[in-house]
Amino acid sequence: MDIVILLGVLVACEFGLRALGHPTRWGTRAAMVLMVGSYYLFISPVLRQDESMSWAVLPGLLAFLVARSAFVRRWRADERAHQERLDGQASQVRDDLAGGRPVRRFALWLRPFHSTERLPTQAASFQGVATQHIDLERMLREALSPDLPLVALGLPGETTGAGRIATDDATWWEEFTRLATAAHQIFVLPAANDGTFREVAWLKDGDQFGKCVFVMPETPPTGGRVHIRRGPRPFVMHHVPQPVIDHRALWGKAAQRLGALEVELPPYDRRGALFRPAGGLVPLALSPVVRKVRRLRALLAALDALDAPCSPPPAHPGPPPYWTSKS
Repeated sequence: MDIVILLGVLVACEFGLRALGHPTRWGTRAAMVLMVGSYYLFISPVLRQDESMSWAVLPGLLAFLVARSAFVRRWRADERAHQERLDGQASQVRDDLAGGRPVRRFALWLRPFHSTERLPTQAASFQGVATQHIDLERMLREALSPDLPLVALGLPGETTGAGRIATDDATWWEEFTRLATAAHQIFVLPAANDGTFREVAWLKDGDQFGKCVFVMPETPPTGGRVHIRRGPRPFVMHHVPQPVIDHRALWGKAAQRLGALEVELPPYDRRGALFRPAGGLVPLALSPVVRKVRRLRALLAALDALDAPCSPPPAHPGPPPYWTSKS
């Protein structure tokens, strides 16, 4: 029975890694096996109150602490190595474009720089225990096809998300126009800052909205209950209040600023949303979902945004399009 329970825990951990879209190598998986096994060796005698196995408590605890430290180091090393590869791909895209060479298909992520690592897709805590921050940018990167890497302007290595292309104030506009023109798909996080305003104006004037998907950031739960599953056997998570970014206020400012371009953003919904400029909107709602990457892929597929831009966008049931252009 002990072996069955241990194998079950390991399988659950593996599914957890896959649900997070983590680029885990076998060394990290081996560290995870040692961590789970040593934890079970430590906790099993305690739970069973088995005095004959009391000798295993202290060695099991020490082994667990060592294995956990090794697992965290391997986890972070995997993240850094994967991000370095993505940054290298993004730099290659820039170099190919600058040199006039054929460039691979790619998706472009446009956002205000202050949003980096500030787009949570789950509550900050569960039952009072802090949870790992899972950023929307990272989920978007994992949801796209490996043949459609996500790239963005920024500082290489600053986060685990889109591959970064280094730029500065003197060159960012030239880099943006070149990338936006060649991009297969463009994801836009609207904002009121001057840079994003100028980018959206260029996309609108350049007739690039056909390959754009706009992102309304989600505000995860900050208190109360979240129903993961309803019905005869409901599963409910309780969250304690935590300070969060006021996405509603930022969205309102973005809507007001973009009004100068004669475009209208949809009203803010705390669930977040993805929508096409010419119509079609799907709620984001990633925070109550365990398999976030899988849900995000389904949402992108509903907008025909996984591989190819859609022109015109597909019709979706529900109210009229939330985005209107008055030009």
